[in-house]
Amino acid sequence: MAASPAVFAQEATDEPVIEVTGRVLKTEMSGFAVAFPAPGWVDDENGSVLDQSRSKVTEIRPGLTSLVFHKKDENTAFWSELMAVLAVHVPGYTAGQQFKRMADPLAASCMPGQIDLSWIVPLPGSDREALVGMCGAYNLQARQTQACIGGIVVAVSLEAEEGVVTVYNEWCTPSYDVKNPDKWPVSRAEIENRARMMQSLTRFEVLPE
Repeated sequence: MAASPAVFAQEATDEPVIEVTGRVLKTEMSGFAVAFPAPGWVDDENGSVLDQSRSKVTEIRPGLTSLVFHKKDENTAFWSELMAVLAVHVPGYTAGQQFKRMADPLAASCMPGQIDLSWIVPLPGSDREALVGMCGAYNLQARQTQACIGGIVVAVSLEAEEGVVTVYNEWCTPSYDVKNPDKWPVSRAEIENRARMMQSLTRFEVLPE
């Protein structure tokens, strides 16, 4: 990994640059300075995060910005795994509201009996739970995005008076039985490890106006 900050290659050039220091990425979005872990697919033996990932920044509307990462040989239309950051600069908006806005569409687009929503407890001294959303088989007619057969989402949301920053990892998977952990396409250990990385490394603060 790069030992000093570097500019992350981006698909959008009119957005803040992203700095990489080790496995921590930093950027500014929607009036927040945000730090978060590098994508989970990054392998130290295959070069830096710059060599293995691409990103796209989108200002959805004032105060709402998304930053999406995917593997270098994939894109935002066809991907196997992605990581994203969502910054919502709306005073009074809460992490609970953001979790609900992620969980409800996931449940609505999943086939009956193939949805599981759970929580990974906070690290000691923290209140940051991680939401784990698992869908063993999507209702593809209800999906408006890439037609993944199944999927897994892990998300951590941090809140302040000024708004919320959410970091999440999503896997596009084959169909699987959510009730049989031995057959999950992503192991429980990998899911938990990714959640712990997001819980421990994600930070944000409000930039001065």
